[in-house]
Amino acid sequence: MFYYSGHGFSYKEDEAHKYPQLALKIDLTIEDEKLIKASTKNIEEIFETIKAKDARLNVVISDCCNNLIPYYRRKPNTIATTREPAKGPNRVEMANLFLKNKGSILMSAATKGQVALTDEELGSIYTFQLSNKLIAALWGNANNVTWEQIITQTNMATSNMSKGYDCGETNKPSPCFQEPIYKLELR
Repeated sequence: MFYYSGHGFSYKEDEAHKYPQLALKIDLTIEDEKLIKASTKNIEEIFETIKAKDARLNVVISDCCNNLIPYYRRKPNTIATTREPAKGPNRVEMANLFLKNKGSILMSAATKGQVALTDEELGSIYTFQLSNKLIAALWGNANNVTWEQIITQTNMATSNMSKGYDCGETNKPSPCFQEPIYKLELR
């Protein structure tokens, strides 16, 4: 499993990648294009490198923006945070998800051109939703939960939650929309 949470963006002229560039060791306020390109890596490249290792199950997640447009958060948090489950995990469901599946999964918090929203109290709304869906599947009473179900529910909940945030400039409010993307290659 590879998980990245940090700054990300897409090059406008790059039509080959719909997934974000990860800003691994760079201050995105600098204007040296060569330095920026040398200090970033596309999550799809990392996904292909990990897939080439031929592990039973590869899960690659990027929780970052997919553009360079600044935004402002002006919605206060009114959502309860996740708490630790009262009982232990459902080992059958854990085995179904992590041991019985073979292949690769690539998940990213935002479609090309979109920001990945964060909340001052919750942190990333994508990671918040993914955590909730995994906890519900692995600690709840679910039966035969699939990766596709978890990802679809996470993406829908993230998109719905994103609509309550303002991505406009200080004097020009504009509602947000964040639509996560994924690639599921299970066999």
